[in-house]
Amino acid sequence: MLQGDYAKLAHAIAISLKNQGVDDFCGYIFTPHTKKFIEEQNDIKYTKLLIDHELHKDFENIQIDYEYIKKFEMEYGNPNIWPFFYGDRHLSLSTPPKDETTMDLDFLFGYDSLLRIFLSRAKPIKEMLDSQKPDFILFFTVGTIAHKILFHLAKKRGIKTFVIHEGRMGKRVTVSENYSTITGVEELFKNPQNLKEENIIKAKEIIKNFRETESLQLEFYTQTEAKYINKKINLLKKIFNSINWLLKLTKNYFQNKKLFLYGVTSLNPLLFIWYQLRKKARKLIGFENLYEKPNKNERYAFYPLHTEPEQAILDYAPMYINQTALIEQIARSLPIDMKLYIKDHPTMAFKRKKSFYKKLLHIPNVKIIDHRTKSFDLIKDSSLIITTTSTAGWEALFLKKPVITLGNVYYNIFPSVKKCTEIEKLYELVKEQMENFEFDDESFTKLVASVLQDTVDMNLNSLWFEDFETIKNDPGIKDFSRLILEKSKKK
Repeated sequence: MLQGDYAKLAHAIAISLKNQGVDDFCGYIFTPHTKKFIEEQNDIKYTKLLIDHELHKDFENIQIDYEYIKKFEMEYGNPNIWPFFYGDRHLSLSTPPKDETTMDLDFLFGYDSLLRIFLSRAKPIKEMLDSQKPDFILFFTVGTIAHKILFHLAKKRGIKTFVIHEGRMGKRVTVSENYSTITGVEELFKNPQNLKEENIIKAKEIIKNFRETESLQLEFYTQTEAKYINKKINLLKKIFNSINWLLKLTKNYFQNKKLFLYGVTSLNPLLFIWYQLRKKARKLIGFENLYEKPNKNERYAFYPLHTEPEQAILDYAPMYINQTALIEQIARSLPIDMKLYIKDHPTMAFKRKKSFYKKLLHIPNVKIIDHRTKSFDLIKDSSLIITTTSTAGWEALFLKKPVITLGNVYYNIFPSVKKCTEIEKLYELVKEQMENFEFDDESFTKLVASVLQDTVDMNLNSLWFEDFETIKNDPGIKDFSRLILEKSKKK
């Protein structure tokens, strides 16, 4: 899958795979600049390429084949094909970007158009898989309708599906055969006899180090963005960078405004200016009057807000995409003497309307904590962590805290974690975690060791900012490609 700026990284991985013996490649392309990049390179001759916006172009002229759709749903549905639409942020949320509040459904197209859009992708993708017969497919994410179609078609055909996942420790990265968990980690955790002693020793060191340093050294996008964007540069350079970005947006918009595209670079530049001004105004006004300081003397559960829109909710916790409604349910599931602390994700700072937070404060036992507060401190003093799929749940386990999840995430496999599958029974899980929580240190060490053993070091979040030659020569690319080949050969 060759999408946006990640296409450079994907193509570099393809070159590395070629150097290690893979002969042929086909691809699925998002965005015109990705198409141009692939067409102009001479490293690999792709045997077949599908272009998403070109498939979409004539969807209105497609005759709806109800029998085909019904048969597809029976064979490949999950359990039906509605998740294929609801997981697509552009189709279902009218993004990019609605960045001012929680995710609300706002479909761009009506029922018949959605069926035609589905057919515009499903038939060509099926034909490509049948003709190309790939051994495996590499996904960066499985977020659009095309991703979902390709993923489920491949699964049924026995084609390996590799989705990139971060191990949430340092810059550890792996691929999973599912998009909502890490299958290799689960397999190792269930079969600990396959763990290497060196990884068990290293896991103990990482656990000890986290409790001392309060950090897993995560190579997340926010840190990368800060490195590249928030450098101490002079005002003139800041103005130049802003103008340069605006010119890029303007050029892309007028060249491609008639195309169906994913990504911020297709945004109307006037809207972009409006969003930025609105964000700046919120920052100047501030939300300090809504914040409360953590109180170590009171019992509280901690719910970290997710970035929006994000696959972590859309696909990993699809029944809970409205975080306001979810927080209401969590708050009413807590004991009467327990507060619910809410802290926003740093990347969402000042993107949401003030009214979003005010609505949360209408809930009597909810407190909003400043987004600049360290999550570690909130986790350390909390009685319970409730999250959909957040890294905060993973960090809480390092501190032996009870965790309840509402979505699919790899650390659900740890016995101390309780996943809520029925919201009306959340209060029962809260009671169980508060009264009967047990933590097995040895078992958790094996989980951390499983993550270590199934991952390699690669600068996933910073590499795609670099020029292509830098990406291609990064040592992590070779290690990551070797990992993919090893997994592709496993039965």
